[in-house]
Amino acid sequence: MNIPNNLYYTKEHEWVKSLDNKSLAVGITDFAQFELGDIVYVDLKPVGTKLKSGETFGTVEAVKTVSDLFMPIDGEIIECNPKLTVDAALVNSSPYDEGWMIKALIMFLRNEVYRVGYKQVVVGLSGGIDSAVTTSLCVRAFGAENVLAVLMPYSSSSQESIDHATLLANTLKLPSEIKSVTSFANSFFNDSTNLTNIRRGNVLARCRMIVLYDISSRDKRLVIGTSNKTELLLGYGTLFGDMASAINPIGDIYKSDIFKFAHWLNIPSPIIEKKPSADLWEGQTDEADFGFSYSECDEILFNLVDLRMSDEEILSNININPATYFKIKSLIQKNQFKRMMPIIPKLSNRTIGIDFLYARDWNT
Repeated sequence: MNIPNNLYYTKEHEWVKSLDNKSLAVGITDFAQFELGDIVYVDLKPVGTKLKSGETFGTVEAVKTVSDLFMPIDGEIIECNPKLTVDAALVNSSPYDEGWMIKALIMFLRNEVYRVGYKQVVVGLSGGIDSAVTTSLCVRAFGAENVLAVLMPYSSSSQESIDHATLLANTLKLPSEIKSVTSFANSFFNDSTNLTNIRRGNVLARCRMIVLYDISSRDKRLVIGTSNKTELLLGYGTLFGDMASAINPIGDIYKSDIFKFAHWLNIPSPIIEKKPSADLWEGQTDEADFGFSYSECDEILFNLVDLRMSDEEILSNININPATYFKIKSLIQKNQFKRMMPIIPKLSNRTIGIDFLYARDWNT
């Protein structure tokens, strides 16, 4: 992929140090997109202010970006840098730098979990690369003891998937639970007729999400999502099933780049090297379902979605079958509903989702 070079990314800055003088409280907009020469203003609480983990210690503002800054641990403001000019010495022009991306996602997870009063998370561990990357990021953000991995096999699940999920849990020294969805799903299947593989897959995905959200309620853990950007754009997932979550750290990462993250995070090689599969039926693979490869798809998606290139520009610059291109474009459009809240008709003065609009973290 060709990354546009007109956006720059600030490196880490020591705005606030914690009492142990080791952990730095840096805001998520440390990793936001700024233009060269922007002035970034940071409004911090006074030096000497004692703070609890997850507490706001200030705000950061640059151009149209405004964000709260959160402490990742208990600490005290002992020094700060309230103003910063983004210039050539402070930028990293590649958004796919290993250290930058990992730190950004770790801070994202901490900010979004702590801000709503949670300390622990739960992840469905399938044995695939997406859930492996998500789980590894969670371990780096919260520590293994605060991440629960849940294996949810069905009777037809491949042994390889179970083995790879167990391998990752053992590698990361995670607490884990096995919750079979076989009897759960079969009670539905036994009363249904003319079941297709798609219908069965949707039922299994929703059964698994019931399990995760029940554990969320049981343990006060946030459910972390595992759908990558490619899947979300193509609609390759089940609404209210595997697409459901409270927070999704990999939702802006294309599948091709998930493999880079897996290498950066030292995911075991058997998980990285196998063909991506939702394991919904024997022999199923993602790319066979699509009829095209992830590498082909992601190149198109990047140019179409991120760079906003026209049909003519893409077809003249990329060696791709036009039928494949228009199939991918059609999938994006047809599955827009999966990326939206349910439609509500406007009958009153203020309607949810139309003119009753607040940020997700409103007043938290």
